[in-house]
Amino acid sequence: MDWRIATALALILWGVYTIPGTKAGEIHGEKVSLVFETVAFALISILVMWGSIGAFQKVTRGSFINASLMGLMSAAGLYFLLMALRRSPANMP
Repeated sequence: MDWRIATALALILWGVYTIPGTKAGEIHGEKVSLVFETVAFALISILVMWGSIGAFQKVTRGSFINASLMGLMSAAGLYFLLMALRRSPANMP
């Protein structure tokens, strides 16, 4: 896939993401939404990695630490994004 198409798809998805993200956050909160997104992310990761399990043999201690930090920062960023969507003045009645 061309990088421009992939970028456009990501921007479209992130733009549309605010609609169900805001509604879900209003109903059950951003913490529950984060669990749903984590499960979805895990499922997509499994589908992407399917057939490439051998790539895990390349993991070193350093790459494990860096990837773990990246995952924690990504999850924290997503949590703050969900919190911001829910508390945004644009979402106030």
